[in-house]
Amino acid sequence: MYLLGAGSAFPSIKCSDASLAAAGASFSEVERRLLDRVGVSSRSISIPLEFVRVSKDVDILETRKASSVSPTVLGADAAKLALSRAGISIEQVGLIVADCATPYQTCPSEAQRIAGSFGVKVPAYDLTGGASAVPMFFNALSSWREDRTPEYVLCVSTNIPSPHIRYGSDHLAASVFGDAACAFVVSRKHEGPWRVESTHARAESVRRNSVFVERHISLDQRMLPSPEVFASAINDLVGEESVSENTYFIGTGLLAREFSDLMRARGVADNRIVSVTADRGYSIGSASGAALVDVWDRAIAGESVVLLHCGDGLSAKVVLMRT
Repeated sequence: MYLLGAGSAFPSIKCSDASLAAAGASFSEVERRLLDRVGVSSRSISIPLEFVRVSKDVDILETRKASSVSPTVLGADAAKLALSRAGISIEQVGLIVADCATPYQTCPSEAQRIAGSFGVKVPAYDLTGGASAVPMFFNALSSWREDRTPEYVLCVSTNIPSPHIRYGSDHLAASVFGDAACAFVVSRKHEGPWRVESTHARAESVRRNSVFVERHISLDQRMLPSPEVFASAINDLVGEESVSENTYFIGTGLLAREFSDLMRARGVADNRIVSVTADRGYSIGSASGAALVDVWDRAIAGESVVLLHCGDGLSAKVVLMRT
């Protein structure tokens, strides 16, 4: 299985720590320790900073009216870049698979709305996996029979948590989450610049979701793995994977700083640890995919990417090779 094209998209509004401080953000000692594990310093969001400053937890429908972009628009922007890089048109796509934890509607699916934004009628459905969405895309497609797989599949993860945040009271969520989308053109029939060498996903013994999205988004830090448990899980996933100057590592998007520290301890150079969370905020399923897009033009033939995920009931590992 090959990746032929990749794209990402972010809202243009940047929300810094100073912006949150001006809005009155304050944290307990426990919350500060969690923020140290995450390591976010700025966020890409889709609502105006003035709205953040004066927000008093208004209704989500009112917040959406102030938003500069919807999940569908952001996902379509990422898809356009992926299609351009793949050198194909949307009319050649035989299936769209999407992930969205923050949809404006649950019916039709986000994949169908993205297809509609392109003006095409194509089989489309959602495979919502939270933070594990991107490895789930690759793992699912790799398990299909090749003769039943469309010639080109468009995979899109798009999430805009920022309109769901209660900026007036939930300062932790305001500090962690950002908006992003990523997209990939995948094929079992055509070679591309990236080859999927291996992929696997398995259920963890205890399901521990830490991110909840109802009308608002929240982060339950009690459900996060302890540093010791997280280190053990990452080390098990990495296993005997070669730590060399030819390998990039992308980790679970939320505990980005902690993941980076663990990989440095294994001898991985800073420029080989890839994340968009620190500068863009945590965008749930889009975070690891956007990091993979960040590597797209950097890697040269023979280099590889190891994408890891754990911590919410599913552990996954994907190894890709730059052809």
